[in-house]
Amino acid sequence: MGLNERLQIIKNKLLKLKEKDQRLEIFGAGDDAYSGTQGHHYTLKQVVPEETLAWMEGLIGVKFPEEYREFLKQVCNGVAGPFWGLFPIEAALPPKDWFDKNPDFFKKPFPYNNADGERIIKIKEEQDQNFSDNSQGVPASYITLSLYGHDWNIIMPLNGEQYGKVWYFSHSNNAVSPIYKKVDNQYHVLTFLEWYEDWLERSLAPGAISDDPDRPFEDAQNVSSLSYQNRQITQFPDNALPCINVTKLNLDSNQLEILPPQIKVFSKLEDLSVCWNKLQSLPNEIGDLGNLKALVLKTNMIEKLPESIGNLKNLNYLYLGFNALHELPESIGNLENLENFYLEYNKLTKLPESIKNLKKLKYLNINGNQLPEEEKEKLRNALPNTEITF
Repeated sequence: MGLNERLQIIKNKLLKLKEKDQRLEIFGAGDDAYSGTQGHHYTLKQVVPEETLAWMEGLIGVKFPEEYREFLKQVCNGVAGPFWGLFPIEAALPPKDWFDKNPDFFKKPFPYNNADGERIIKIKEEQDQNFSDNSQGVPASYITLSLYGHDWNIIMPLNGEQYGKVWYFSHSNNAVSPIYKKVDNQYHVLTFLEWYEDWLERSLAPGAISDDPDRPFEDAQNVSSLSYQNRQITQFPDNALPCINVTKLNLDSNQLEILPPQIKVFSKLEDLSVCWNKLQSLPNEIGDLGNLKALVLKTNMIEKLPESIGNLKNLNYLYLGFNALHELPESIGNLENLENFYLEYNKLTKLPESIKNLKKLKYLNINGNQLPEEEKEKLRNALPNTEITF
């Protein structure tokens, strides 16, 4: 596919995303009242003429990557884009007074080469996903594409082996980390356009934007992910029930008091999240979701779990924090694949004897309950290989 065709597809997808995300649910689209950060609101700034780009390139002494140049000329000069939006070219470049003091900034190669990128990716994949590297000192020869958050930005090197690729960069400690994907079983650092296209694909993917509870799905059996997040619904959405092949269902931030017995129709469900609702109990049919791997029920009013919870043999992540649980059923010990279990801020005074059967449990959070010291000691002895937060 040619570059012009790719850019036309991007323009079409941007318009589609803007139309679909009327509620500005995609991260960075809307304003953040807490931090005061302004969202991009899918604004598309006027494209940049060729002569302006050529003048800027002459000013800094390097040529922009072709993908980036043509994007600025054909799609927009920011701001709709990943995270808090794409910086306009005038904001992506260093300020003039800073550049005047550092005239060689773009003459130096970006200090991380292909081998460095591969090394960092290997550490991230094998040891620590949060790993970043500052071994090569202060980076040079880059422009800033986007604000990621806190003191992290997204940058694009304009010199060296990583020319035209995208990296995370932290100003506080000069740490960097490549942005990459796995392609044909190999890890690949993304170019500017690949990074932007990836954001569009993820933003338009099923479940990224909450679904309308009143709109029937045209091809319900091919729907794999559903999200009704923050729709303020009080009843389980009827239009979800025909979507029997969904693997992910998000019902966070609503007013649900019950989950219906019909929940059992989602036999392929792997990820169910019903946080920040008003659930007081779970139906027995929850135990029919045998493929469930993650069940997240944070911040409800659940007082008791059904014995059928023990049927969820594939469950490895269970979040029940900030509820009103007085006890757990003995069947909880049947969750043989459970690795992470959150029970903080309930009303528990003890855990069932069967808890000792959770041999794969790596982490248990039971902070903010009412366990006496003798029960805590029993728990330590029952789960000697588990990290426990009391």
